[in-house]
Amino acid sequence: MRTSISSLITKTLNHNSNHYIMATKTKQGWLWKDKKHILNSIQYCRDYLQSENIKKGDRIVYKGGNSIEWLSWNIACNSLGTIWVPMYDNQSDDYCNHIVNDCSPKIFISDIKPKLETNIKTIGTNIEYFDEYKDIDFVYNDIATLIYTSGTTGKPKGVMLSNENIVSNINGIQNLFPNFTNKISLNILPWAHIYSQTCELYYSILNENKIALCSSRENFINELKEIQPDVLYVVPRVLELIKSKVEFLDKPILQYVLPIVLKQLFGSNLNIFFIGGAKLQDSTKDFFHKNGYIICEGYGCTELSPIVSINHINDPRNEQSIGKILNNVLVEIIDDEIQVCGPNVMLGYWNNKEETNEEFYYISYDWGFKPWGEWGDIHTLNNGNNLLTWDYIHELEQKLVDSKKASPILQKLQQLKALFPFHDDYEFIQDNMNGEIIKKNVMTTEMINALCMTNNELEAISGNTTSYRYRTNIMNAIALFWD
Repeated sequence: MRTSISSLITKTLNHNSNHYIMATKTKQGWLWKDKKHILNSIQYCRDYLQSENIKKGDRIVYKGGNSIEWLSWNIACNSLGTIWVPMYDNQSDDYCNHIVNDCSPKIFISDIKPKLETNIKTIGTNIEYFDEYKDIDFVYNDIATLIYTSGTTGKPKGVMLSNENIVSNINGIQNLFPNFTNKISLNILPWAHIYSQTCELYYSILNENKIALCSSRENFINELKEIQPDVLYVVPRVLELIKSKVEFLDKPILQYVLPIVLKQLFGSNLNIFFIGGAKLQDSTKDFFHKNGYIICEGYGCTELSPIVSINHINDPRNEQSIGKILNNVLVEIIDDEIQVCGPNVMLGYWNNKEETNEEFYYISYDWGFKPWGEWGDIHTLNNGNNLLTWDYIHELEQKLVDSKKASPILQKLQQLKALFPFHDDYEFIQDNMNGEIIKKNVMTTEMINALCMTNNELEAISGNTTSYRYRTNIMNAIALFWD
C-alpha cells in the first residue's frame, strides 16, 4: 500500500493529541499549540478545498512564511491528492507569475495579494474556525509537491517530488537517527525549501519533536535564549555569521570565555547543528567543533528530496566527509560526477521533458530499469559509503607529499605509472619530491588495488586496463597508508 505524507502526519497528530508540538511568538510571549488544534485546522482547510471542488492533481499555490496555517493547508492539500506549490513569502511578482503560468493552479493562497497576470482565485491563509477532525479517506497522488528551483541557469523549473520520494527520504534519515525524539528546535529556514520541509518539519512531527517558529531573522538570537532549543536546522551562512561576531574571542587567553559566550547566545541545551543547502567552511566547522558543538553536515539537492548523505551525531561519523549515504540510496562516482539512484530521485521537471531527459539515464538491474540522476555540479568521492569532498582529497594528497611516509607510496605510484599507460589528456600533479608524478582524479580500481599488491602481482595484472569507469577513488589508495 502506498503511503502519503498526510496519512503519516495525521496518524502521528492523532496520537497523544493534547501534546504541544508547535509554537508561535505573540505579544504576550510564546503560544504553544497542541496536535488537536492542528488536526482541527487541517479539517477546516480540507472542507474549504472540497467546497471549491478541488480534485486530485489540481495545483494549489501557497505564498507565505512558516506557520501553523502553512502546515494545515499543506497536509489538507496532500490528503486530497492535490499538488502543493509553495513559494517564499518575499517572492517577487515576476517569479510568482512564472510559477502560476507554468503550473496553472486552481487556487492561490496568500495574505499578500500578488499582481498576477492571470485570473486565479486568491484567498488568505487564515483559518477562520475549526471543525472537529474526523477520519478521512486519503486520496493518493504520485506527485506531492512542485518545488521551483532558483533558476540560476535559466527560468525556475518545477521539481516534481512524489509522496514516495519524501517518505523514503524520511525513512532513510530515520534509519540513521532512530531515537532522535523529544527535541525542541527553533525554526528559521523556510519550508518552501525542501531541506527544511523534509528534514525539520515532517521529520520533527513524526518523531514527536517540538518546533518553535522564529518570528524574524532579526529576533533569532534573542529567541534562541527564550526557547533554549536542543537542535538547530540551518544553512552554513547562519553559523558563519555567528562565528564572525564572536571569533575575536578565539584566543588562548580567552579560551574559557568563548564557550560561555556561545552558551549565552544559543542557550544551555543546544549542542547539535544539522547543516544543509551549501558547503560549510572548514574553519567554521572547526570553530564550533572545538567549542563543544556537533556538526551533522549533509549532501543533497531539491531533485533528491533532498538528502543523499548525512553525518551522524555519534556513529557512523566521519567529520572529513559529508556523511553516510542513506541505506535506501545508491551512489556511484563516474567521471568525477555523482550519480544517484533510489526512491528519493525526483519524478522529473514539470512541463519540461527535455530538461528531465538530460538529468536521467537508465541502468538495467534484475528488478528492472531504474532511473539514475546525474548531479555533476560537484566533485565527490564515495569511500565506504561516505561522501568525501575534493577539498579533503587534496588536503590528504598534500599530507602524503609532506609526510615521511610519502617516499615509498610515491615509489609505488611511480611503478604503477610505468605499468599502466596514462593518456596525454589526463591531469597530473607535479610534487616537490624528486619530481615524482601523482595521478589526480582518475585512478582506476585496478590501480587502487595495486597499492596492496606485490611486485609479481602487479606484473600479472599490468595489461588489464579495460576498466570502463574511471572511479575517483584516489582517497582509498592514500588511506591504505595513512593512520
